[in-house]
Amino acid sequence: MLINNNLRVKIDEEYKILWVGIDLQDKLCYTINFLENLIHVKELIIYLIKKENIKYTVAYSLNKGVWNLGGDLEYFVQCIRNNNKTNLKDYAYKCIELVYNYNSNYELDIFSACVIQGNAFGGGFESALSGNYIIAEESAKFSFPEVLFGTFPGMGAYSF
Repeated sequence: MLINNNLRVKIDEEYKILWVGIDLQDKLCYTINFLENLIHVKELIIYLIKKENIKYTVAYSLNKGVWNLGGDLEYFVQCIRNNNKTNLKDYAYKCIELVYNYNSNYELDIFSACVIQGNAFGGGFESALSGNYIIAEESAKFSFPEVLFGTFPGMGAYSF
């Protein structure tokens, strides 16, 4: 079932699994539009979990070779150049809400996992860490590239 441009869900009725396919579209990172889409579908995901008596949620990427490349660096630069602290702060809060919702299992009695079949960098790695489990293919790569620039990952999941 297509939820929006970014998310497709399938329900495995036998094993009570909600499969959440993530399509990052043109940019393989967390864009502000993607984050806003997640906020709008949160209640629908909770409804499906309750209605179908789901026990597990499993997020996976629909983008071949990439789980997620993290923060939207172009957006960051645009906000910094325009001295737009409000939008940058809003982006950060939306990222934190993403990892909180998945780590808290939407405050329901379920387990969460991320299936990594490609690159999980920066915020993408952090979001993968927010689940209860990570299932990674041998070819999966994990990285916090922020350390190359003397900064640190900061959207929440680094502390996991």
